Amino acid sequence: MIKLKYILTLQYLFSVFLFTLGANDDVGSLKNIFSENKGQILKSQSVEISGVIFIVGKATSKATSRTFGFSKARTSAYGKTHLALLNRVKWPNSIQNNLREKILKDYFNLVGSSVIVKRTQKVYSHRSNNLYTVVLALKFSDVQISAPTFKLIKDTLLAERNHLKPMVRMSVVLELAEANYTPAMLQAYSQRLSKEYGENVGCVVRGVFADRFSLDIAHKLPRLKLEDCSLQELFQLLNQVPYHPQLCWEIANRLEHAGMNYNAKLFKARGGVIPELAQKFASKCQKGKPNEIFSQKPATTVDFKHFESFMSKVVFTEPNLKLFARIAGRVPAGNKETPTDKYYESGRREYSANNIGKAYSEFKKSVILNLSFDGCNMAGNVARRLNKPYDAIPFLLQALAIDGQKDYPWIHLGHAFIQLQNVGMLVYCIENAERCKQTSSWSQNQIRILKQKLEKMRKEE
Repeated sequence: MIKLKYILTLQYLFSVFLFTLGANDDVGSLKNIFSENKGQILKSQSVEISGVIFIVGKATSKATSRTFGFSKARTSAYGKTHLALLNRVKWPNSIQNNLREKILKDYFNLVGSSVIVKRTQKVYSHRSNNLYTVVLALKFSDVQISAPTFKLIKDTLLAERNHLKPMVRMSVVLELAEANYTPAMLQAYSQRLSKEYGENVGCVVRGVFADRFSLDIAHKLPRLKLEDCSLQELFQLLNQVPYHPQLCWEIANRLEHAGMNYNAKLFKARGGVIPELAQKFASKCQKGKPNEIFSQKPATTVDFKHFESFMSKVVFTEPNLKLFARIAGRVPAGNKETPTDKYYESGRREYSANNIGKAYSEFKKSVILNLSFDGCNMAGNVARRLNKPYDAIPFLLQALAIDGQKDYPWIHLGHAFIQLQNVGMLVYCIENAERCKQTSSWSQNQIRILKQKLEKMRKEE
């Protein structure tokens, strides 16, 4: 009998595996067990049946040599040998099998371990186009390593000193922590997702204000086939429209199917932040009360009940802005810095040239592209100058949602309510403008003008 020996050092496990491959007396019985359980085995990464561990390795290769493709698949299987211990750990029933694999992999990636396997046997190999599959079989009695306890695994992965290490997935840590997660865990998880998908995804994880929201993408989203998107693509969309209920629901579903139940609860909780954006999906997200665990929500400063009766009279013709009229003042996202897009810059030029109608068109385009304080504030300012007070209100409410410390939106709202001859709302706007930090002599002068017009309106009542 000819035997070959391979010593492999894996990049992440920093472990040495010794495999002895070749013919042995058990080959026939191993192949028989595989044939009887082929479907179950090929659907898994590793499964133990009758004391035999089957490990599935897959790899893609466009090389003309089939040998190279099968070699890659075999190497992939070697990298999963630690899963031989999967059924030897006493797992809590609440942790599903696919999550157990992730936990065990992260544990060994972190601590490292030397696994010695005396014998393995290839029991299956298959090629489908560029996908190569190899199944290795080994008896558990031939694995020389003891299984760690679940307590040791959990304590190791939950230790805060390990949370920023790249070999530990914070999504896995969150599952182990369950309802006992810490702010530091969410912060580390946020940093990981921000690096991979963008800052806004990290903001959603933490439940804080995001700095971007695209009305254009939000409007198109219901027509996209999200079920055909990968999880990575869903996160990329979430970075453009943070807190969108439909995206949060889709992401939560994928995570639940992967056994990541607490990750799913996190995104369901975030899916209830802007229910007006997609009420059906927001309601789905709130079933099971995920907010009881993940209660952190971004805050906006607008007391919306004062403005609800006016929003029904907004007459936007643009589909994107019809959506905006439903959610304005409620979106915990937007750029506080001066926009740099071409539409905002064009709007400023037109405004300076007193081309108010053209300026309004450009500012609206800027707002649709990405919500910003300056874009919303200028769109609202120009709308009321065009004698469109109802149209001004949603823009100015969203400006206040983005930065409630500035008085400009309150001043423009005051002028809009003068046009609407509403004394009570004018008083409300003046009071709020005076509570803000006075940003300029212009603001102070405008507040005086608003008060003068208020007195005049009261005398005419």
